[in-house]
Amino acid sequence: MENPTGLREALKALAQARGNEELLIYQARQRLTAVEQLPAWLCYTEARVRVAAAKDATKAARAVVGDATLAAFKATGDKKPMAGASIRMFKRLIYRTEEVWNWLAVNAPTYLVVDKKRFEKAVPTLQGVPATIEYEPRVAVSGDLSAYLREPDPDPTSTVLVKIGAMDGVDELVF
Repeated sequence: MENPTGLREALKALAQARGNEELLIYQARQRLTAVEQLPAWLCYTEARVRVAAAKDATKAARAVVGDATLAAFKATGDKKPMAGASIRMFKRLIYRTEEVWNWLAVNAPTYLVVDKKRFEKAVPTLQGVPATIEYEPRVAVSGDLSAYLREPDPDPTSTVLVKIGAMDGVDELVF
């Protein structure tokens, strides 16, 4: 197969980069496994469990305060029934969509908005719509590029040196 515009080299470099990434992920997981066995990590994990329980208790207490504040407001009409708890009034608009849509079409058409997703899906079936359909190329790269790592390199001077630092006694990896 022909090698247009350096594509083979680019695919090989991507395969090498993925291999390097997988190695680093493996090494990080190995280190995490070792760290998870340390007493300090076990203490930290225990503390996180206690923090989660405290957050749940805080959330439950907040819900009780909210219910009691609403009950006090409904009973007295006072928006500040006690220091630390108050009622804020928020405006909420209630309407029937179809009725408002019809009203807007007649009285305020500038507030009508196109449902882009449905419109784009319907364009091919609509007659006389002022829109065209174009197709743009988008790249899809295979998840498995291992074949590029096994093939002989046509240019032996193009060996890629990937430095990953001093990890587990490995200073450099040459792909």
